[in-house]
Amino acid sequence: MNIAFLTGISIRSCSGGGSVHVSQVAEGLKRRGHKLYTNLPDEPGIFNGSGPGALLGDPAGIQAFYIRIDGWPERDNLTQHRRINRRAACIWEVNAPVEEMRNHKMPESKIAWFNRRRRALALLADAAVCVSEEMEDYARSFLGIRRTCIVPNGSNPDIFSPGKKDPALYGTNRFKVIWVGSAEYRWQGINLVRKAAERLLSIDREVQFLVTAEGPSTENLRYLGRIPYDDIPRYVASADVGLCIYENIDYYPRFYFSPLKLFDYMASGLPVLGSDVGQIRRVIEENGNGIPAGNSVEDIVSGILRLKHGDGERREMGTRGREAVVARYNWGSIASRTEEILIETLDRAKRGGMPGAIKYFFASRLVGRYRPNGGTTS
Repeated sequence: MNIAFLTGISIRSCSGGGSVHVSQVAEGLKRRGHKLYTNLPDEPGIFNGSGPGALLGDPAGIQAFYIRIDGWPERDNLTQHRRINRRAACIWEVNAPVEEMRNHKMPESKIAWFNRRRRALALLADAAVCVSEEMEDYARSFLGIRRTCIVPNGSNPDIFSPGKKDPALYGTNRFKVIWVGSAEYRWQGINLVRKAAERLLSIDREVQFLVTAEGPSTENLRYLGRIPYDDIPRYVASADVGLCIYENIDYYPRFYFSPLKLFDYMASGLPVLGSDVGQIRRVIEENGNGIPAGNSVEDIVSGILRLKHGDGERREMGTRGREAVVARYNWGSIASRTEEILIETLDRAKRGGMPGAIKYFFASRLVGRYRPNGGTTS
């Protein structure tokens, strides 16, 4: 299948969750024999062609558009590439709502405008792949996309594995609790890590927190700096517990994330201490691979001490987590499920004659009415 794989995230350097997700899904589809073309220029060899010219060179050859929809609503406009071949299938990968832009101080009037525009463009989507139950409900209830499915994130159990453990890496025999993430995002929970470290310093000095970010280290909190993605597996495997904790988000009513760190910890054989919300809670409850914790420092400290003193329980949780990744939460399974959706949607498109042509006409007119000031044309 010839797939226009449209995204606003470059994979030239896999430095964050979004770029890892994009590269892993694209690589998985390519391994299954599909040809991928992207809108971004100068992308690596995963793609058979990159840049606008790659899409326009043989538009009739494009069979499906696979478009990443995330918290940056300007990228929604990638959907309009469908105009080069309206007979092709169009699948949105829904990762985040527009409201995420509240973290970047976007005015509410502009958020409302982008929401109206996103709903108009959603008329062009034949189906939606959603990373969580919350995003599936968003795609159905808010965006009005009828055909949806949930495909959560995952990990690569060959890259993240207990075998990557390096006993000499940290130079200490203390009980090691690792947090991997992007500290610049305020919902990521780094402040909770700092507070938990402060509290544990007076309770148990054998616990050491490890953070993959820049910052001033203390007696029991060690900032590792920004670790290249290829080195992350040995840092994770060499710890004892993985922290997947988040601040309460105040810009959207539900926790909608599918955190990569959750599945990387699991693949590495670590038990997870995770926030008792959304997909984190569901994965932990379904697989018994960790402890769900509230967002109070007391809950986090209690969970860490329980795992520290429960050697047998900790090992069992780690084993169950890795088994779940090997069986389900891996990029191979994710690419396979994504491929199924692409094929199903394309088959429906072929049976429908000219799928989306009429919708495209009305959606394009509707999108064209919106203006950034929140109004419409007369």
